[in-house]
Amino acid sequence: MLREDESFSHEEFIKAMFATKSARQSLPPTSLQEKVDALEQEVSQLRAECAELKGSIAYTEKWITDWFRTHLSTLAASAAEDFMQKRNIDFDLRKQIQQEVAAIFDRESNELGKAIFEAVCNAIQPYALKQR
Repeated sequence: MLREDESFSHEEFIKAMFATKSARQSLPPTSLQEKVDALEQEVSQLRAECAELKGSIAYTEKWITDWFRTHLSTLAASAAEDFMQKRNIDFDLRKQIQQEVAAIFDRESNELGKAIFEAVCNAIQPYALKQR
């Protein structure tokens, strides 16, 4: 950090940035060739890793797609089964209600017939019902 009494020169800073020892020294040709070889080897390793990752990504994508298809088909089958069960319950309930209503109508009609018969019998004089 600069103190208040120090002045700062941008030109000196720029010169100091670009005036490094590594920039002044030239590398011998063998070390450049070694660096190029090392970089080529690193590039080939990175290409191999990239190819492995692409294969891994393709496998993972297929696995995820298969997982979703399996689970969606399972969910669809479960929803269809639930629907069929509810439909069957509704159908069974409707059938049971129809049977109960039919039983009530039968009972009511029997009671009505009996009440009509008793009313007719009471209206007719008792001696007319005697058998001859």
